[in-house]
Formats: sequence, structure tokens, C-alpha cells
Amino acid sequence: MKKTKYFFVLFAFVGLLLVSCSDEPQSPVTPTDQGLLQKVILTYFTSSDYPIQILDPGTVELQNGHWIIRKIVVKELFNSDNSLVAGIMIHSLSATLDFNTGEGHVWGSFTITPTANVGGGVWEGTYNGQRTRTGESEWEIPLDVVGHGKGGTLQSMQIRSITVITAYDTPPTWWTGEGEGYIQSNGN
Repeated sequence: MKKTKYFFVLFAFVGLLLVSCSDEPQSPVTPTDQGLLQKVILTYFTSSDYPIQILDPGTVELQNGHWIIRKIVVKELFNSDNSLVAGIMIHSLSATLDFNTGEGHVWGSFTITPTANVGGGVWEGTYNGQRTRTGESEWEIPLDVVGHGKGGTLQSMQIRSITVITAYDTPPTWWTGEGEGYIQSNGN
């Protein structure tokens, strides 16, 4: 029986060796793929933001021990050390927060219209994060932010950032944000 097991293992090993042999080059990039490679440029930025106007109060309801907040549309001033992302942000905010703790999931979508001349381009994207209590009436929300350039000189660019929001009260009545991220563009 021991010889049979040994023979079977040896046969399986030789079979795998034969199957993995190929006349194709094993380079991760073949000559036909090389034209697809593009130079990617990452430009880092910092940002800060705060609301300047509620455009639509959306809906805020208390259900089964949770604040259900849906589609509050807010106009914010979005400051940055990079003029490609500094401007006015309109975003739609949603959240589900525990009534007792004010903690919970926050998400939404946004459009940033830069004040710099970008040929009419805008940033469109989404964000989400988890709201955690940090004080008597203060919460912190690290948001994962992803956006895509649409039109003008922003076309095909992307942004990614982590923005930490400090929010006050439940439902929130005021907040400020501080972020760090990058713009990804094609350098070719």
C-alpha cells in the first residue's frame, strides 16, 4: 500500500510538471501588452470642508431606536491646497444612527465644481464611513472618498481620500472635515 501511495504522488507531481510546461513566454507582459501600459501620476492634496447651506432637508425619522436620515442635500465650501479640487461641493447625505449613542453608518454622493478653470469639468463620487462618539455631543466619521473627473481637464482623472468629519449633535447640526488624498491621472 505504501508503494502505491508513493507511486501515485510521484505520478501526480510529474503530471503537474508536464501540464505547466508551455512554449509561451512566462513574462507578465508580452510585447502586445506593452502598448497598454500607461504612466500614472499621483498628485497629493489636503482638504477641509464645512457646510454653508442646506439645499434640501431630505427626511429624518426615528424608527425602531434609530435615526433614519436620507438624502439631505448640502452645499459645502471645499478648500484644498490643490486648485483642481478646491471649490463648491454639493452632496447628498444619508445615515442610520443609533438613537442612544448617535453612532452608525454614514454614506452619500457628491459633486465638486472647482473654482479653477478646468474647462467645465467636475468631480463626481461617493463616500461612506462609520460614525463614532468622541464626546458629549461630538462624533468622528472617517470617510472613504472616491471620485471621478467628468468633462474638461478632469476627464478620466480619479480622486481618493480619507476625510475625517467631526460632527455635532444627532441628527448632525454642524460639522467640519479634514482630509488627505490624491488625484490619479494618466501621464501619457
